[in-house]
Amino acid sequence: MAARMATVLLVVAGCGVGPGGEVGAEGDLVVNRVAAGRSLRFLDEPAVATYCSHDSLLTIVAVDRNGAAGFAVRTMLPLSGAKTFQVAPALADTGSAEAVIRIRTGVARIGVSGRIRLEGSATISGEFDVALPDSAGTRPRLTGRLSRIPVRTGTQAGCGTV
Repeated sequence: MAARMATVLLVVAGCGVGPGGEVGAEGDLVVNRVAAGRSLRFLDEPAVATYCSHDSLLTIVAVDRNGAAGFAVRTMLPLSGAKTFQVAPALADTGSAEAVIRIRTGVARIGVSGRIRLEGSATISGEFDVALPDSAGTRPRLTGRLSRIPVRTGTQAGCGTV
């Protein structure tokens, strides 16, 4: 299931079908890439969140010309206050999350650890700090925030379709 979720997020982002060009996207996803002690803005775009209650899955995706970022979170909505979700390479039970980043060249990275803190129901806000695979010793991370991202639910969200 986790590999499938990463694939879904990357397919959406890779096809250019995404929040940046979608009418009605109001919220914002800001992603910074941190490596070797330097922080660079990777993405600052409108985002869309979808929630499918039948599998308790909340997905959040933003796309721009440089790439895309997405999160899959296993949770129940509405959230009662702020909740913190643990990031891993594989989506598991309630409380788990997966983070994916894709750069313009098509290279994708799946978060290996970290956290995503979310709050809200009709709109989602929060922050994240996610470690990426490290083959060069630079300790790469994704950090950033989510602000007032509208959540689509039920048939409006296209649950169960790719």
